[in-house]
Amino acid sequence: MFSKLPGLLYLFYCNCKLSLDRDMAYRADFFLNLLISLVFTSMGPIVQYLIFTQTNGYPGWNTDQILLFQGILLLSMGFNNTVLSEVRGKAVDIMRNGDFDRYLIKPFPAIGLLLVGGFSLKHVGSLIAGTVITTYMLVKMHLTPSFLDIVLFLWFIAAAVFVYMGLTIIFCGLVIVLIQMGRLGDFFNNVLRFAGYPTEIYSGLFRTAFVTLLPLAVLAYFPTQALLHRLDWNMVWGSFGALLIFVLSLKFWNRCIHKYTSAGG
Repeated sequence: MFSKLPGLLYLFYCNCKLSLDRDMAYRADFFLNLLISLVFTSMGPIVQYLIFTQTNGYPGWNTDQILLFQGILLLSMGFNNTVLSEVRGKAVDIMRNGDFDRYLIKPFPAIGLLLVGGFSLKHVGSLIAGTVITTYMLVKMHLTPSFLDIVLFLWFIAAAVFVYMGLTIIFCGLVIVLIQMGRLGDFFNNVLRFAGYPTEIYSGLFRTAFVTLLPLAVLAYFPTQALLHRLDWNMVWGSFGALLIFVLSLKFWNRCIHKYTSAGG
């Protein structure tokens, strides 16, 4: 797939352009949905603030820091959902409709075609809200990230994309094997919800897993720590687990492809 990367990036650009054209054709509907998305996604930090102030909070975190964490979570998840949110639904549809064969005869890897077709503006409200909250909290807390902090922050955001892509590829592979998905989509969504809390609240085994083996911490925890100037360099090494998840997911996908039975027999 990597040798086809330039072509896939161009296809991604074309898909983004088509998606934007479709959304702009009904601008009133688009901006209404955007407003609703902004309202609902902004509720997350408010709920976390209420939980934090009405309980003992999270060890090592104050109110401003947890709001910064929530802002970065919205930014990270908003970006990933904007770029990849349509992939899972599309994978389910093409398998149920027997259209997957068309992907196999195209000059690009099937999983690459699925990934580059995942762009949607439905979740851009989360991205906007996350960017605004993160910027506001940085100003309020008088935080001035150094060049290294910014580089590490961007690296963790990129690593989060690899984790999200890896989980999405695993989902698509399971679609090939199972076809009838049931509530597997809900299971994947629930797994991602573990990224919505600082790792300090988890026990030793789970914390180690979310930092290394299944590094969900790259979605919000690691980039927040980078901006707060309290990054443990073990987190940097742990973030490379995101690349491992991505590589293993591609191997899993290839194994699932070999089990695929064409709709035409």
